[in-house]
Amino acid sequence: RYGTFELWQQAVAKAQHPKVETIQLDYVSQDKEDDYTFNYTGFKVTFEKGQEPVLVRLYNAGKGWGIISIEDVEED
Repeated sequence: RYGTFELWQQAVAKAQHPKVETIQLDYVSQDKEDDYTFNYTGFKVTFEKGQEPVLVRLYNAGKGWGIISIEDVEED
């Protein structure tokens, strides 16, 4: 799409990235299976200028946190 790495780099540098307004803890949970413990947490991230918020879901199985998903927030 951009032709070269340099053109891609220039396009990314010019792209508008929304600024984070708030990060709120949404949930924390834990599952235990045999000798393994899995920790889960979710954060709701809101942005300036009215961009739709997202839910960032994370997990930890003892080797650091990883991202499960980044998805639209479902209102209750």
